Amino acid sequence: MLGPITKLLKAIQSEAGPWQLAWGFSLGMMLGLTPFWLISFFVLLLLLILRVNIAAAMAGWALFALVSLLTNPLAHGIGEWLLLHPGLQEFWTSLYQYRVWQIARLHHTLTLGSWLLVLVLLVPVAVAAHALIPSIRLHVIPRLQKYHLLRTGKSVGLINRMTSMWRG
Repeated sequence: MLGPITKLLKAIQSEAGPWQLAWGFSLGMMLGLTPFWLISFFVLLLLLILRVNIAAAMAGWALFALVSLLTNPLAHGIGEWLLLHPGLQEFWTSLYQYRVWQIARLHHTLTLGSWLLVLVLLVPVAVAAHALIPSIRLHVIPRLQKYHLLRTGKSVGLINRMTSMWRG
């Protein structure tokens, strides 16, 4: 349970730049708020190609997967409104004729609404995360170090090294 939190706190404490952490967290938000399907693989590919922090992305993924339980009704409503809007019926019908559109599953209300919600939130979440990182580094990390929360990861690494030496 503390493993992902410890990794995120270590990432914040590391030499990684605030924008690397912020965009990693935002890409993690994209994975957490949307149903996992083909488009999510492109986001995972972006995580590997771009110089963003993977630990921040995994923390964003975990956090926003929980948040998605609250936002799914909103996303479903947005997707349903878009797909059933009379003025857009021809547009959706023409898109659905393409195989790529069918594979992306953007003809589902929840998927379409989630992706629209993610695209709207992507930059604001990155900017907010970027603004919070310096204050977390300055105020939160030193307090948590007193409680040995960040040091537990170091002791686990030491135990793993000793175990691997013992095994040969």
